[in-house]
Amino acid sequence: MLLFDSSLIIFKAPPASRLEDPCTPTTLQNLKRATRLADYTKGIDIVCTPNIWATGNNYLPGWGSATGVNLRLSNETDETPSNTSSFPSSMSLASSRSQSFWPDDSDYFDLPDLPANPTTFKRTFTRSGGSKFDVSGNARFFVIKSYSNLDVRASMRNGIWASTELGNKRLDKAFRETRGGVYLFFSVNSSAKFCGVARMQTAIDFTQASDIWAESSRWKGIFPVEWLIVKEIPNRLLRHLRVVLNENKPVANSRDTQELPFDIGLSMMGTFETYGE
Repeated sequence: MLLFDSSLIIFKAPPASRLEDPCTPTTLQNLKRATRLADYTKGIDIVCTPNIWATGNNYLPGWGSATGVNLRLSNETDETPSNTSSFPSSMSLASSRSQSFWPDDSDYFDLPDLPANPTTFKRTFTRSGGSKFDVSGNARFFVIKSYSNLDVRASMRNGIWASTELGNKRLDKAFRETRGGVYLFFSVNSSAKFCGVARMQTAIDFTQASDIWAESSRWKGIFPVEWLIVKEIPNRLLRHLRVVLNENKPVANSRDTQELPFDIGLSMMGTFETYGE
């Protein structure tokens, strides 16, 4: 079964238990053609469930490969694999040949209804409390990936944050370079969502630490933040926003303290403001 929207092709393969010959050479050839299409356009994702590209499944012995990726089906006996570890990456082929990454979204196969009206790049937004705040034309935007939801909650209660040594240096440099404000989009690893937006209040104090974190000894250097919006946004709603400086991957695939282009940052801010209304 093949499902298609403007940016995503989903190939849903039947489980091995339903077919004597689960994946024919013709099917493989069709997948190869679709893969080449994605590689050519750079804007179409290929997704297959069960994961025919998974290493070690040995579902298709002796049938070769397509575009350098061994084609195998998982040994799942159910229609849907039991966990996300058996799912493939979002196969945007510019990167799928060299690595296997999943966009961290368990709902990726649901083909969500995208908002009817695209986000406009306005610069005045509404806090979770209802008041307004303005985003300067010189503002900068970063993704924050936290190891723990507890740390994010602690930040919301105490109004501070701490990143890795490299992340702290990157954020500190950005804060000192710009007068337009530095905005942080928070996401907890493996949560398949973003959870809030905060703004840096000062540069980082590298001499200070805090014991509010789940692993207090791990984080050195803190800085105050103002939480502007606290809201959960599924990654699937942001998959159309891609970061050129990160191999054109979706924002959900960003590493900690990945900087976002100005237009992408504003678009994310607009999604945070309007989602759920």
